[in-house]
Amino acid sequence: MKNKTTLLLNLLFCIGLLLSCSPRSALTTPTTAPTQTASLTPTLVPTSTETSTPVPPTETPVPTSARPLAPKNLAVSYVCQRDKYHNLVQITFNFTWEDKSNNATGFDIYKNSIFVKSIPADSTKYVDAVTMGVGNPSGGGNTYAIQAFNAAGKSNRVSISMRYQC
Repeated sequence: MKNKTTLLLNLLFCIGLLLSCSPRSALTTPTTAPTQTASLTPTLVPTSTETSTPVPPTETPVPTSARPLAPKNLAVSYVCQRDKYHNLVQITFNFTWEDKSNNATGFDIYKNSIFVKSIPADSTKYVDAVTMGVGNPSGGGNTYAIQAFNAAGKSNRVSISMRYQC
């Protein structure tokens, strides 16, 4: 019986070697290996491969639902040029103002309450030239007006009346 027991032990030993067990562990009571707990760390996964380009800060636009502010400090100067061969005078009027609106689409120009033309937003100058006969020794006069406009409406008109003599 001893041979059978030795044979059985040798057989178990060989099986243990095949299973990478030592002979001692083949003869001992199996023990439960300690359990390990896994630590889960959340990983952020991007949902898009697009990259964003930083946008520089900009001035906050005034909504176009607001009418533009009226121009300020409208001023005029003029230059007379005589054409002695044709008995004519050309008068060039140079208008300047401060643009106080930041939401205007443009400016309307009026001469003696009659619309003359529209000019682009951010303009601060306008030139008007008039040619007339020399026969008026007392000169003349005009009233010019300007107003800003956009889709919401027009500002108040700002006007300047003047007399000129060449």
